[in-house]
This record gives sequence, C-alpha cells and structure tokens, in this order.
Amino acid sequence: MLFRESAKTIAARALDTSLYLHLTEQFVHMHGHRPNAAEARSWERSIPALAAALNDAGLGEVEVILEYALPLNSKRADAVLAGVHPTTGEPSYVVVELKQWSQAEPDEDDPALCRIDAYAHPILNPIEQVRRYCEYLVNFNGAVAEHPDRVSGVAYLHNATEFGVGGLRAVELDNRGQMFTGERRGEFIDHLRVRLSDKVPGARAADELQAGRIVPSKQLMSVAAQEVREREQFVLLDEQQVAYRMVLNAVRKAKRSNHKEVVVVTGGPGTGFIDQADEALGAGGVLSASKEEVARAQYPAFFRDAAKLEAEAVELHVYANQAVPGLLQTEEYARAVFINWRPLLHEDVVEQRVTARLARQEIFCRAQLPTLSFVIEESVLRRPLAGWGVMRGQLEQILLHGQRRNVEIQVMPTERDEHAGLAGPFTLIETKEGQRIAYVEAQQDSRLYTARKPVREIEEQYGLLRAQALTPRESLAFVEKLLGER
Repeated sequence: MLFRESAKTIAARALDTSLYLHLTEQFVHMHGHRPNAAEARSWERSIPALAAALNDAGLGEVEVILEYALPLNSKRADAVLAGVHPTTGEPSYVVVELKQWSQAEPDEDDPALCRIDAYAHPILNPIEQVRRYCEYLVNFNGAVAEHPDRVSGVAYLHNATEFGVGGLRAVELDNRGQMFTGERRGEFIDHLRVRLSDKVPGARAADELQAGRIVPSKQLMSVAAQEVREREQFVLLDEQQVAYRMVLNAVRKAKRSNHKEVVVVTGGPGTGFIDQADEALGAGGVLSASKEEVARAQYPAFFRDAAKLEAEAVELHVYANQAVPGLLQTEEYARAVFINWRPLLHEDVVEQRVTARLARQEIFCRAQLPTLSFVIEESVLRRPLAGWGVMRGQLEQILLHGQRRNVEIQVMPTERDEHAGLAGPFTLIETKEGQRIAYVEAQQDSRLYTARKPVREIEEQYGLLRAQALTPRESLAFVEKLLGER
C-alpha cells in the first residue's frame, strides 16, 4: 500500500496539490527511486477523478487504498475501495483499475486483449485486468478467501467516450469485471452506491483487508509444477496473461492455417512467461527447466558472466567514468542510456535491456546485504542525459542510495590533478567463497580477471581513487549542490 485515506480526505488533498507530493514521498521511501512519468500522471489526473466520483456518490467516508500491493506479487492495483455493503452490512471491496485512455479497441484475434496507439503490441483488456486482480486477491488474502462475494472490480476510463472504447466490452462482463467511461460517469456512481454504503465509514473494513493473512495458495503447494500446466489453477496477471493469450492464439492460428508461427516472448526473471510458454506449447517442463539460462540471455553477451557474479557477490566496488553505474540508475536514465547506444538498438531490445538493468537492483533487497561502493566522475553527474528532468531524478536516486548503511558513493572532482583511474572503468567483485574478481569492459567487449596479479593491480587503483575522491559525506553534499543549481 502506498497511501490510505477516506475519499473525502483524498479529494481535499488533490485540491491543494499535497496528494501528489505525499504519494511521491511515500513511493521514494518504499522503492528507493522516483515514480515513472506514467504513475505520476495517474496520481495527478486519475485519482482525483475517482475521488470526485466517490464524493459525488455521497461516499466520502469510504476508505481508499492507493497502489494496493497484491500479496506475493510485484503488481499493484491502482485503488481498492473499502466499505460496507448497503444491503448485507458485510465488508465490501471494489478493486479499481484507472486508465487515462481516450481510445482503445479489442484485439481482432482475442477480446481479452486490446490495442491502443501508445503500444506496438496488444495489452490486457482493463476489464480482464481488474477481474484477475480480484481473483488473485481472493486467492491470497485470508480476509476475503472465505467470502469471495465481498470483492468486485471495475475499470474506470475517465477520459474516454463510449465511441472511443465501447468495443472493449466484447469481453465477458461480471461482478469482478465491469467498465465505465467518463461519458457514463453517472452509471459509475450508481454502481459504487450498489456496492458501498454511504452511512458507515470504511476504515474498519480496510483494516480487516490489510490485516488479512496470506493464505496458502495453490501456486505455492508442493504440486505447483502440475498446477502450472492446469491453467485454471492459478491467476495470471497483466503481461503474463497477455503473453499466454498471444502464444495460445498463435498456436491456434498455426493449426488452422497449417503454417508455422513464431512468437517471441520477452520478460525479466520472475515474470512467469517461460512457464506460460511451456504450458501453451505442451513442452512438458523442458522450457521451464531453462529459466536460469533465459534469465542470463536478457543481458548483452559480454555482460552475462559478470551479471551472475554480481547477483551473488558479497562485495562490489565500481569505478564509473562514462555513465551512472547501472545499479544506481533510474528507469528513465537507463532508458536514455540504451536509446543513445550505437549501433542503434530496436525499441523492444531497449525495453528488454531496461527491464534487465532494473532487475539487477534487487541486490539492494537481499536478506544478506552486500557491501557496495562507487566512485563516479563529476562529469558523469553533470551530463544531462535525456534532459535535466531525468537527470534530477537520477541525482535524487543517488542521494537515496547513498544513505543506505551498506552503500558508499564518492565523487571524483574534475579539478583533481592526480587520478589513478585513467585506464578506464572497472568493477571489483568478491564472491561468497572469498574469491576476488575484476571485471572491465569497453566497446561491447569485456574481460573477467581472476588471477591474483591483475586483480591486485586494479584493487590498488581503486584504493587510490577512493583516497583522491571526495569522502562519502562530501560527495552527497556535492550531489545536493548540483540539484540546487537546477
């Protein structure tokens, strides 16, 4: 959960602009980096639209849980409305998926998917998306596991007209999958009144949902492998369901036409895409067994061995003179790095590389925290890659990481007349077995040094660099100063 208040309070915060600032502050505190542009726009536009509808419905005391994290999953529902059912008097929860779309149409092969201009490939129909959020919530949260009728779902496309998105209703509609547009805002308000009482505050119902224990899921039982092959036994979310439907549709089309079909499905570790492909193609677990190799394949060939060592390292020490180290990069900065790559990368490859780079940052969340240190050239921090808006977010993220107990960040001032790192950037790695390794790369080529002599020489360079650079405290003050200049 990112934030929770009554609909009345959220509407008031939206009016005085404190809502966006508070959500941003909470997001940075929870995730260690700033929200991306799409999330920020949703907070500024979609959440006020939802709060206004609730208040116009007389439901100002309904509790609104924003960015509700689904249990044991990285997905977040835009909002969960918690209140009391006006007829039964029991807790009632409405999962809301908010979209700013003005136009969308169902995919010609599968109405569970849809197409919008912003994406080259099909994405999940928001009706299907919110339905699956509801099913997942019932499967995993003990507060509603025995009372599935307490959960309903709705997609609210507040910028859209019926002409622009009405075709999305080609998919099946039920209590957990409904859609309303801005043009039918009155119907949306009536729908909320049917599910939520205007006479009882929703705070207690929200407490109950958040206190619900994580129930054992079919997905987590000892027969998980068999259940993955039986699709109805677990709930696929968002990109997982899109990938599954695309593979399944391609297989059906190939059978009808007696021609071969090739579907390339990409996704970082933990997305579940490989299990879905294994199931749809009837591979009998062969694809699932290859997951580790596929995870490594998302990185450029020259970095794959280093990525494996990095993920398991107990110590990492990085000198960077060209760009902010990948472990510290924001999503926007990482995307700018790959967009500027030469030779040019295809858009899909750019997104794959960005996903892989952000996945590496899970190192900050490990139970056994590694020791991390970075020496970064001042020129890197002054180069406004993709503009100063992106660079400001990157500098703020560096400050946040610099405050971690296991991380030290130092800046090498440009004015220094002594410099031990003129041979280029490098990374020093210590494994859990105590082995010390040096990694260097240049022009899409790389080398891992394991022999003691070259590793010791690079360690000596790094020691001198740390002595020549600003101290960690001075470095964070320097980054704050840079932020103040813009």
